[in-house]
Amino acid sequence: MKRIGLKTDIGIGYDYDVEEKFRDLEIFYDVEKIDITYAWIFPHGDHASISSSYFPRFGQKGEESRKTIEKFFKDKGIELKDVKKRAAPMNIAYNYFKRRNVYI
Repeated sequence: MKRIGLKTDIGIGYDYDVEEKFRDLEIFYDVEKIDITYAWIFPHGDHASISSSYFPRFGQKGEESRKTIEKFFKDKGIELKDVKKRAAPMNIAYNYFKRRNVYI
């Protein structure tokens, strides 16, 4: 990203692999309950991916963010504490780059 002049930042995305069926994709955005991020439930047949992220640049901390998301879903009747978790860095571009009327 830096080679083409875009400003980037790193966030951390994390995912819970839940062995439970969900019918619909659900997206949650609630600043009062889950801070400045969002969370989602993405159904995959007989299981689902429940995911969110955090951004150290904005003062968010991983352990705190994870506990907040786990409480948010526990309040909805979904227990995540003992579920398999994965995490990975996310490269976030805050600007766009225009070349020949195409925005990247």
